[in-house]
Amino acid sequence: MPAAKGTIDRAMGLLAGTNSLIVDMRNNQGGDSDTVDYLLGYFFAKSTEIAITTQRVGGRLSVHHEFTAPDVGAERYLDRPVYVLIGKATVSGGEMFAYSMQSLHRATLIGTTTAGASNGLGSEPYFLSAHLRMSVPDTRIVNPYTHANWEGGVVPDVVTASDGALLAAYERALQGAPKSLDPLGELAAALRDPAGALRDSFPAL
Repeated sequence: MPAAKGTIDRAMGLLAGTNSLIVDMRNNQGGDSDTVDYLLGYFFAKSTEIAITTQRVGGRLSVHHEFTAPDVGAERYLDRPVYVLIGKATVSGGEMFAYSMQSLHRATLIGTTTAGASNGLGSEPYFLSAHLRMSVPDTRIVNPYTHANWEGGVVPDVVTASDGALLAAYERALQGAPKSLDPLGELAAALRDPAGALRDSFPAL
C-alpha cells in the first residue's frame, strides 16, 4: 500500500481544484482493502465505517470493523459530484470502492452490473499437489448500512453500456458545472455536443 498511497496523493492533489470527478473502475480487477480504505478517505470529512468483515481462522470467527482512512496526504474531495464508472470487469476491491460510495450516497454509479466478487480470501491457499493449489473464501464482508454486500454484483444507479459510461458521466458533469465559471462559452459549446467535446479533450478515447 505505501507505493499506492503516494500515487493516490499525487493524483488527488492534481484534481483538488475540479468541480466534479469521474472515477473509472470498469477494468479494476481489485487490490488490497487498505488501498481501498485510503482512497475512500478522500471522499469523507472524517473516518467512516464501510464494512464489517467476519473471518474464520482456525475454526474460530474473527470480526473486524473497517473504516476509511482518517488522514490523507492531499486535500479531501468533499461536497462535489463524483461519478464512478463500473462494468462486468469491475472486481473485488473495485467493487468495494463503488459499493461503499453508493451506499453512503457519495457517488453516482454509471455502467453495468459488476462481477460480484465479494467473498474474501484471508488465509493461505491449499496446495493439493506441486502443480495445483486451491483458494477457499473464508471471509464475509457486510456493509453496515445495507447489511448486504456485492455478491450479486454492484448495480449501477444509471444503466448504460460499458463503452458509453464515460460519455454518460461526462454529460452529467457538464450539466452540473457552475455556469459562472464559463466566461469563454466553452461549457455551453460542450453541452451542445458532449461527445465531440469529450473526443477533443481526450483524443485517445
